Amino acid sequence: MDDLLQAAQNYNQMLSKKYVFTLGKNKKLHRLELVFTAIDFYHLAGLHKLDDIPALRTNASIVFKKILKGQITLDTIKSSHRFFEIEGRIKCLGCLEHFIDTANDVFKYDIKKAKGSRIVADYLLKGSLKDNTNYYFMISFKEHYVGVSFFSKSEKDYTANQMKLTMLRKEKIDSDSGEVVLLYNSPNYIA
Repeated sequence: MDDLLQAAQNYNQMLSKKYVFTLGKNKKLHRLELVFTAIDFYHLAGLHKLDDIPALRTNASIVFKKILKGQITLDTIKSSHRFFEIEGRIKCLGCLEHFIDTANDVFKYDIKKAKGSRIVADYLLKGSLKDNTNYYFMISFKEHYVGVSFFSKSEKDYTANQMKLTMLRKEKIDSDSGEVVLLYNSPNYIA
């Protein structure tokens, strides 16, 4: 199985899950509900950067479905002259659930303080995958948050000058089964 299909299948399993983060800073609580939609896979995988691949020039949810059906494969997108820019993203995306389960460093993201960044986001989750630092950016969408970008750190530290929040509690909820898994609870926090 190629990395693109594996990433899409793993992401597809996350569509029924949501994470609830309870964060604190200066005695103020921040509550984030992170959800996943088929449309967001396109951008998280970096497929928007491959504007020279005709199969990707359609609705993001259609692209996601075609990847799951094997109609768009890693071989389809490897011919892009910009493929090298997203290859690492696709590998990261295959491990997204593990990343979110284990990452506990959350920052309130302010693009004005992120020199040279064009990423529009409200929060940034920082953690590790395979000995690499990774960043997952989230933006408000209706009453929830969704991912807008996910990649491994290069030279730039996206957490520089950003306000770090304290992780107080993190839960993963499966909307199909109703199962709630407590992933983290600060010893000093009582829900």
